[in-house]
Amino acid sequence: MKVQYKLSIPSPENHLANVKLTSEKEAKDSQLKLFIPSWSPGSYLMREYGRNIRWLKVENSKGERLYTEQIDRGIWLIDWDKSDVVNKDDQSFQVEYEIYCHELTVRTSHIDRSHAFIHGPSIFMGILDKQIKDPTLEVIINPLWSKISTGLKDISPKRDQFLYTAEDYDTFIDAPLEIGCHETDGFMIDGIPHELAFYGSSTLHEHKMKEDIKKVVDHIQKTMGGMPYEKYCFMTHLAPGLFGGLEHLNSTALQFCSYSLTDKKGYNEWLELVAHEYFHLWNVKRIRPVELGPFDYTKEALTKMHWLTEGLTSFMDQLFIFRTDFYSLQDYLDCIKTNINRYLSIPGRKFHSLEDSSFNAWIKLYRADENHNNSSISYYLKGGLVFFALNILMADKDKSVLDLVKVLWQRYLDKPEVGVTEDEVFNLLNDLVGREIT
Repeated sequence: MKVQYKLSIPSPENHLANVKLTSEKEAKDSQLKLFIPSWSPGSYLMREYGRNIRWLKVENSKGERLYTEQIDRGIWLIDWDKSDVVNKDDQSFQVEYEIYCHELTVRTSHIDRSHAFIHGPSIFMGILDKQIKDPTLEVIINPLWSKISTGLKDISPKRDQFLYTAEDYDTFIDAPLEIGCHETDGFMIDGIPHELAFYGSSTLHEHKMKEDIKKVVDHIQKTMGGMPYEKYCFMTHLAPGLFGGLEHLNSTALQFCSYSLTDKKGYNEWLELVAHEYFHLWNVKRIRPVELGPFDYTKEALTKMHWLTEGLTSFMDQLFIFRTDFYSLQDYLDCIKTNINRYLSIPGRKFHSLEDSSFNAWIKLYRADENHNNSSISYYLKGGLVFFALNILMADKDKSVLDLVKVLWQRYLDKPEVGVTEDEVFNLLNDLVGREIT
């Protein structure tokens, strides 16, 4: 099914975006179901983005209103049989809605006069049970702003038009957009462009951010045997108190406290975040548990394997910063010591296994309350320590966790359409180092 999207933000001070979706149904279809995702891949909480829709209407190509009814949270039914229209053979339709965007996180959209950060799942509707192929997005840019940074493929025919496309709906909403007058820079590695987009103001510091990010990226891509993309975009929001990151197929959204960049410790933690989200290109966006894709955006994707998605990545991010010489050996060991002390200070480690923590992410980690540390443990923290211990054990066999990562990557290349099971991971590990370690 072909779908054309159009995004406009005429009054950003109202924090509202206007979205139009134009398509054509098959003649045999008398009904279609529109949906807006309830959650975002990589962020395991039912956020119910539909709550931000202010109004919605559906018309055929002649401007006649089509019968529309909300039938579930985030789901609307279009029924042609119930529509009182003259042009009953008109298969074309246009959906238009207005949506509120005023939450500055990596998994929500934010609009004000200074910029617009568009997080796909929180703003773009899809069509249930239909494969959307080669969707296009036209952005009608507000005169306040001058540029767009995104991982989407740019197919703009001229410089004053902003037109993008993606392979399918999943890929489309997996590419956020930073729109405004933000600072941009970039670098090339092996002929592949990497864009850096910075929104917000950082305090004065002496770090060479572009050179350091390039060093981290180059090391990781060489470790993994090359880059699985044609371009990559780092979108960073800098403001006091911010922290977070979310991985995407060929981009990442990062948020970091601008004050923390002024000291060495804080800056190295920033580089850890860069390494963490960039390594997710391989681990999560491609190597993934079988439950994480293809996605049903209307209900939870439960898995017991976040020890692989986030535990492994948490171990690797600090290791990468050590291997690129931003951490000395003592610095790295201090990081591990801090992780161990944090783990030992959390009573919930006695009650939740890594599998329990993973499976309950939707109601525990992402809904942490005052009792969380008494009843559960983070699979980021414990998972990272498990892989640190595994790395030590594997050294006795002249192997390392990197060897496991590489066989997992080969498994993905062999069967990219299907995620891995827990048994597969343990079998691969067993082949590397034997059952006594596995």
